[in-house]
Amino acid sequence: MRASVKTAPDATERLALSAHNLTKVYGSGGSEVKALNGVSLDIAPGRFTAIMGPSGSGKSTLLHVLAGLEAPTSGVVRVGGVDLAEMSDAERTELRRDRIGFVFQSYNLVPMYTVRANITLPLDLAGRTVPADGLERITDTLGLSDHLEHLPSELSGGQRQRTAIARALVTEPDVIMADEPTGNLDNRTSAEVLSLLRSAVLEYGQTLVLVTHDPMAAAYADNVLLLTDGAIAGTVERPTYDAVVTALEALRSINSSVI
Repeated sequence: MRASVKTAPDATERLALSAHNLTKVYGSGGSEVKALNGVSLDIAPGRFTAIMGPSGSGKSTLLHVLAGLEAPTSGVVRVGGVDLAEMSDAERTELRRDRIGFVFQSYNLVPMYTVRANITLPLDLAGRTVPADGLERITDTLGLSDHLEHLPSELSGGQRQRTAIARALVTEPDVIMADEPTGNLDNRTSAEVLSLLRSAVLEYGQTLVLVTHDPMAAAYADNVLLLTDGAIAGTVERPTYDAVVTALEALRSINSSVI
């Protein structure tokens, strides 16, 4: 991991990711839509947090704001203690490249690059040396060692997602943001990918934020944040599949009674 010297770190510097009173408003006047409504959260290093909620609840918007892909209308986001609002566009781009790993439903691999080149792309763009031992360790763990010279078109869906996970891990980021990473996979492959993400947390101390609609996926997390109408409506600690389903049903019941 990157070494740095700090004196008397405050509480926010000890967090991998934090947000305070986030709002995100699209449009104005009669067409105004409030996608986020006062979201606050603290995520410690080495934690696996899932974000769940009904369609339109603000899950993906929250992930994009936390990752600096979109600016909040108001509120503060800090990654590793760094306030994103105090950074220039170029600095935020560099932070996303070096300190945030991304795993998307659609893999987002470069089709003409080999598996090896896709994995090392963030380091290549940053002009950083690829640590051979680190690359070998990651690809061995993810079962990609025999596929490093293959193109994405020669891989299964599960292998493509493993490649995306390896690319996210290789920069040793502060946090990995995963947006519906199993959405295009069958149940067996989804379980394999989720187990690998869980292993990244347990073995590498990686911090992971997962957006999902699947209670089974959320059950791999340390805790689940339930989002509705752009606000956190509840949490599930040490989740199981049944506990997540029960919490979601309770959330739907509350929403129905309000309507």
